[in-house]
Amino acid sequence: MTENHGVGGSIPPPGTTARAALACWAAFALIALAMAQGWTTELDRAGVLLWRGEQGLPGGPQWLAAFWQTITASGAGTPRALVAGLALGAVLLARRWREAALLAVTVLSAPTLNAAMKLLFARPRPALVPYLAPADGLAFPSGHASGSAAIYLAVALALGQLSGRTRSLVLLALIWSALVAFSRVWLGVHWPSDVLAGWVLGIGWTLTIRAMGSRA
Repeated sequence: MTENHGVGGSIPPPGTTARAALACWAAFALIALAMAQGWTTELDRAGVLLWRGEQGLPGGPQWLAAFWQTITASGAGTPRALVAGLALGAVLLARRWREAALLAVTVLSAPTLNAAMKLLFARPRPALVPYLAPADGLAFPSGHASGSAAIYLAVALALGQLSGRTRSLVLLALIWSALVAFSRVWLGVHWPSDVLAGWVLGIGWTLTIRAMGSRA
């Protein structure tokens, strides 16, 4: 089936996708440089401490912590895999083989990319406040932020081809993954620069795969 680009709810043309991917990679490089040079240190500390009061605990109603813990859980590996699996099944049933391939490649490769970046930068997690969610390993870039951005955006683009609601689904994916990213800072397990870098990395990776697939 022939795909329409840039009309209504369809995906944008390959050139637009490639430029957006390049912009994300440039943003990631700038954040990584600023972090490595120590330029984000004060802002990162302020971002983690902003939400904390006495004894390093956040203020506000008790349900607020549960809310952000639920949001952050939606960006973990199992929920992402479940959503991606359901979307992949729908795309395969619709016999959209290229969309299925793009989605599968993104889902399988995004965690590997994040793991490689973590090893490259080897940044420790914050040790300023008590963690309000389980967390271990390295910090930069955030795996929850990059994984949710990459996979939920890929799901939105794939399902948008079936429903004609690409713009709405992409907006939902971006907002939801941004909430996941913010939750990591609020819960004390990441620096702000970790999640911002992870978010743009995930978006950039999905757009890169789609741009390459569109030219294949």
